[in-house]
Parts: sequence; C-alpha cells; structure tokens
Amino acid sequence: MSRPSQPRTGPSGRTFRESFLSRAGRLIRRVLTLCLLAGCVAGGYFIALRVHDFVYASDYFKVREVRIGGASTALEAEARAWIERRFAQDGDNLCRLDMDQLARELTALPRARRAEARRRFPDALLISFVEREPEAVVNLDRPHLIDRDGVILARADPGEVSGLGLPVITGIRNGAWQPGDRILQRGLDEILEAARFVRTADSRIDRLIVEWNLDGRDEVSAILRGGTQVLFGDIPPLHLLDKLSTALTAREDLTRARYIDLRMQKQVVFKM
Repeated sequence: MSRPSQPRTGPSGRTFRESFLSRAGRLIRRVLTLCLLAGCVAGGYFIALRVHDFVYASDYFKVREVRIGGASTALEAEARAWIERRFAQDGDNLCRLDMDQLARELTALPRARRAEARRRFPDALLISFVEREPEAVVNLDRPHLIDRDGVILARADPGEVSGLGLPVITGIRNGAWQPGDRILQRGLDEILEAARFVRTADSRIDRLIVEWNLDGRDEVSAILRGGTQVLFGDIPPLHLLDKLSTALTAREDLTRARYIDLRMQKQVVFKM
C-alpha cells in the first residue's frame, strides 16, 4: 500500500498534497545532478592523470641540452660529470628538477663560488657559474691550487706550477685535505693578502719572492729568488713590505744575504 503524500503549504498559505510524479521528478533531477557531478570529477581526474603523465613521464620535457656559462674548461667538465650522475640517479625530466637544490649542490663544487640553475622549456637546462680564481699554490701531499679564501680548488701538476705564475706557499699542517676544503691555518690569510698586493702594486718584490712559508708557530717568512730568507714573524707581511722594499732599494746586495729580519721595529737586521 503506497504511502500518502505529505501536505505542503503553498505561497498563499493554502495546504495541498504533492503528487507522486512531482516527487519522483525531483528525485530523478537530484540523481542526474549527482551523476553529472561524478562524471565531471571522473573526467577531471582522468585529464589530470593524462596531463601528469605528459609532463612528468613523457619524453617531451626530457633534458636534451645543458648549457653552462661562466665556467672554465675544468669547472664545466666537473659540472657536466656531476649532472650526468644526478640524471642517472633521479632522472632527467626538466619539470621534476628542483632548480634551487640543483644550484646549491653545484655551488658545492670545489671550483664554484656561486651557481644558478634555470629551465628553458621544453628541453634545456641553463647553468651559470661565478668561479673561484686560483690565488696560490700550496704544497700539501702534492701541489694544490687555492683561492683567496683558502679553499682548495684542485691538484696542480708539479710540471705546471712554475708556469702558473702564482705564489707558492709551504708549511701548511698535514691533514686529509680534499678539493673543496678550506684551510684555516693562522697566517695564511695574511700571506694571500700580501701576495695579492705585490702582484698588483709591487712587481719588483713579486718577481723576487719565490716562496712563502708558515713555520710551526704560524710565523711567516718568504724566500727570495737568490735563496735569501725574509722573516716577518707574526706581523702581517703586508705591513712590512714597504720596509723590505726600502731596504732592497738602499742595498741591492741584500738579495744575496742569508736572511733579512724585519721583525724589529724601525730596524732591518740581516746577515750576508
């Protein structure tokens, strides 16, 4: 037995009973609306899957070109080798690559001071570097290049050291040094500062000094081309270069002395 329709109140306040067909029509409209919404959701999900597959799984956004700027031949080779390893591990989809993380990891390369990474759609990765410049050669287990911050850049071929025209620094304490490490030994920064100064402002002294040295107490000395030892002690050598230049101008034969001691205030002590 069918259930009687419930009375409803119309706009005029009069009570009437809703027919079965009216109620059935309203139910059908609701079902159709729900079916339409479900279809839209399913269609949207299907489209999203297709878009995701196209962007992240197809070869359309595969990196086919890597452009590197601002890098020497050595740094570019290191960067390309690193990128190849990264692609082999994590894939080479341009959209999946995290540009900020990529830049941070490339900046960690020993020769890199700063790196930036950008996408160029659909298939190019653009890398730009600010590179560390070699400032000196340090003798560790073998010669290495370092920059102005004391960061070890790479090993140097002993046969090429003389042709680089860079100051040579000895006396660095033994350690398990690797490219990318920073040498923090006291006195090294002062040597690098003095070496930069003579290279740009005092070519005569630059030609005379063939080696800088840090002894066991981190006191600085230099060796002149004729073998003369110049003692700076724990005074930053940049503060005593004028004193050395004046002494060599007054007595050119000091380049044949056994040592020149600049540690005493207002005096130059030497032994021929």
